[in-house]
Amino acid sequence: MSKKRRRLGVVLIVLAGMIAYFPLKKAIQTNASRNELAQKKETFSGTSDALKHTAILPDFDSPLQPDKNNIWCSSFQLAWNEMKETVIKEPLQVMGAEALCTRLNSAKQTKNDLMPESYYASAGSVSNGIIQTIQTDMASCFPAAPVPQFNSDDQYIAYAYLETYIQFTKAFLEVAEPLLFHGASGKTTPVKSFGIQDGFLKEHEPLCKQVDVLYCKLDEQYKAAEYALDLCRDTQPYQIVVAVTERKDTLESTYNQLQDKIKDFPTHKDYEWLAQFQDNDILRVPDMFWTLTHRFKELEGTPLTNANANGMPISAAIQQICFRLDRAGVTFKSSSQMCVSAMPRDFIFDKPFLLYLKKRDASQPFFVMWVDNAELLTPF
Repeated sequence: MSKKRRRLGVVLIVLAGMIAYFPLKKAIQTNASRNELAQKKETFSGTSDALKHTAILPDFDSPLQPDKNNIWCSSFQLAWNEMKETVIKEPLQVMGAEALCTRLNSAKQTKNDLMPESYYASAGSVSNGIIQTIQTDMASCFPAAPVPQFNSDDQYIAYAYLETYIQFTKAFLEVAEPLLFHGASGKTTPVKSFGIQDGFLKEHEPLCKQVDVLYCKLDEQYKAAEYALDLCRDTQPYQIVVAVTERKDTLESTYNQLQDKIKDFPTHKDYEWLAQFQDNDILRVPDMFWTLTHRFKELEGTPLTNANANGMPISAAIQQICFRLDRAGVTFKSSSQMCVSAMPRDFIFDKPFLLYLKKRDASQPFFVMWVDNAELLTPF
């Protein structure tokens, strides 16, 4: 085929705030200006209660909620792990949330999925100074982050914080026309996007080369039907992957199925050319820039039934997330508190898709989102 195609009161504080702030100087490429990147406004900023079509999941294997964006960040899992291993010293048990506790206690996600400089996690008792310890450590490790605040009436606190900056080697092109995003419910919304068009032009060659096609399945008309792209093969140690793929019952099963497809992709008879982003291929990815705060109400106010917890309730289980994806890359911060190609292929993310961030040599991701609708996409 030719080339022409995630009091005593236990507070679980999961500050899973994903905010990625890139150094602007290097990010400003391809006719990008400082004002363009620095003055962008968030599509959404507030509590998750204000979002009608978005769900925040406490664990990677929670059942996906239908007709909604589903977001998971590992910061809550890290805070849970700290409370379990450092304070309670056994699997946590919360009255009325047994199934959720089983999933959180057996989850595979750990600190090993992150680089040491990307996270902070700690837990302990207020009487032993855990509040001051966390605040002092955070000021040292992440001086630009707000100093976390806690309720001194709580007795046990677990805290986790994630922050990373993933910058594309070369900024993608801003698309002048709206991308019509077709939500799973059938609603179509014009949104802003970035990508590559006219890749055959010499100045766009670096953009084509930085895209890594991890998986691609063609339909009978040789059009891309399923696909997974690493938007910049050069980012280290983390990668940004977007994929149009089959949605399963959970984010974990959706992610695992995609990993199997990526693993088997090199055995495809046309792998050599399918794996290359050709100069006549088209890429369009929606912009996102949002900040939200979520309370895991299914855990708050309920007692721990562990023998050494004496029925103490979880007074707070909070996750804060800020996430930004645009043509320059990804900016991410997350904090959690627990107190207790013959035919051109169009890689156009104009329908529900999966997005995840992970360390390149780790088996588990640290942020996963199923984009089901345009509620958190940037309006055009």
